[in-house]
Amino acid sequence: MASDGKVRFEEIEVERINIVDRDGTLRLVIANTERSPDVVLNGRTYPREGGRSPGLIFFNDEGTECGGLIYGGQRKEGKYSAGASLTFDQFEQDQVVQLHYDDENGDRTYGLRIMDRPTRPLAEFLPRWEAIVGMPDGPAKEAAIDEFQAGFGACRRVFVGRNRGGEAIVVLADSKGRDRIRMRVDQDDVPRLEFLDEKGEVVYRLPPDASPAGRNQTAVLPRG
Repeated sequence: MASDGKVRFEEIEVERINIVDRDGTLRLVIANTERSPDVVLNGRTYPREGGRSPGLIFFNDEGTECGGLIYGGQRKEGKYSAGASLTFDQFEQDQVVQLHYDDENGDRTYGLRIMDRPTRPLAEFLPRWEAIVGMPDGPAKEAAIDEFQAGFGACRRVFVGRNRGGEAIVVLADSKGRDRIRMRVDQDDVPRLEFLDEKGEVVYRLPPDASPAGRNQTAVLPRG
């Protein structure tokens, strides 16, 4: 080891690297699939929902997970699936910013998502979620999941990207996660702008008529 405490390698091969503060607080993990860490929240660990993936997991000054980069892709039975996700978490909550790519044998979407999360810490929700996961499969469990998700209060507010329909799209949602403005260019290269009410019904659109005959129409915005 050099006198300055640094060691130089031309190449290393490891399954996991833990980056820690001087006091041992975990700050970053670089790991393969098998050695990817469980979720760490306020000193407790929880199984990672959706399984493990290789990548980087970020931890804040308190050692609680606060985002990460994961990725994967494989072929199976003549089909493939691939994906990647870079996320940043709200303090003591789940992700609020996500840059993602998801591809199921050509059925793909990718873009930027902005989420709203409750102000209550995620740890307050987890005991209830663990109890629901332990319930036997059936209508009662499904109802409990729906109730939990409704009370959790998370919703998507913004999406900018490409949807599974092949459209370049920007979606703005209200505080309840309901789409209220959609701006898109469809697969036929036709631009559209739609305003929606709280029930999801289009109340105004540009151009007024999306048919080929109406694409050259000029719309006048309502006053007031």
